[in-house]
Amino acid sequence: MILVRLYGGIGNQLFQYAAARRLAYKHKTDLKLDITAYREYKIRKYSLNVFNIKECIASPDEIERFRSVPKIIKIDGRYYMEKKKERVVVEKHFHFDPEILELPDNVYLTGYWQSEKYFKDIEDIIRQEFSIKPPQTEKDKEILKLIKATQSVALCVRRGELVTNVAFYEAFGFCKLDYYHRCISYISRIIPSAHFFVFSDDFSWAKKYLPTDFPMTFVDHIESSRSHENLRLMSNCRHYIISNTTFGWWGAWLNRDRKKIVCVPKKWFKGFKGNTKDLFPAGWVKIRRD
Repeated sequence: MILVRLYGGIGNQLFQYAAARRLAYKHKTDLKLDITAYREYKIRKYSLNVFNIKECIASPDEIERFRSVPKIIKIDGRYYMEKKKERVVVEKHFHFDPEILELPDNVYLTGYWQSEKYFKDIEDIIRQEFSIKPPQTEKDKEILKLIKATQSVALCVRRGELVTNVAFYEAFGFCKLDYYHRCISYISRIIPSAHFFVFSDDFSWAKKYLPTDFPMTFVDHIESSRSHENLRLMSNCRHYIISNTTFGWWGAWLNRDRKKIVCVPKKWFKGFKGNTKDLFPAGWVKIRRD
């Protein structure tokens, strides 16, 4: 059995599931999800139940098997540390760790695992399992039809807690208006007929400051409880401008077209010192954000 700890928002959860799913696939074993972090972590919630994943929630006993401290046992008058088949594997650093691909069965993964290298060799399985189960509304279908009929560019503007929460701001920072201008300019030179579809957690800012020189549709009808629909619509766009958000990363990655243009911030973090050399797939275009 492979057990993975899920925490953070939907983008983080997708990375965590994908890395563990690849390891479970290698060993032809069960994958179990530890979602106990969401008892205390109220900013986000467990969100993978809308996807066509192998959803098996770990029981308290299964979690305890991995996380409990080995016991001291006495055999023939001598004391020994009890051997355990299960072990906890904690992410050592932010960039890709090839040792994870060779882990044995019966491990508990805890980390972010933010690189496609953790699951690249089963990407077809991941894409299929990250398809979305709930049906679309008529408005969703209307937007999807427009996306497919145009040279659609998903423009992902994340602000939210990156602006309002001091700790988030110090760690991540946020992409300022100049970044979006640079990305729009870059893509429009290649795709003169680009039609931008804006996905955001701050539409009042986006509508006030984003340029109006190009066709622009604000996808602002989706309530927060259906954020997965944003992901589905984004993945159907032709090209991408994403801010420093794993949600936007997945929106771009789930598009299978190898000719897509994906613009990402060259500097992903503000204060956090994680090495992002393995975060972006080959061919994604890094644009200065400051």
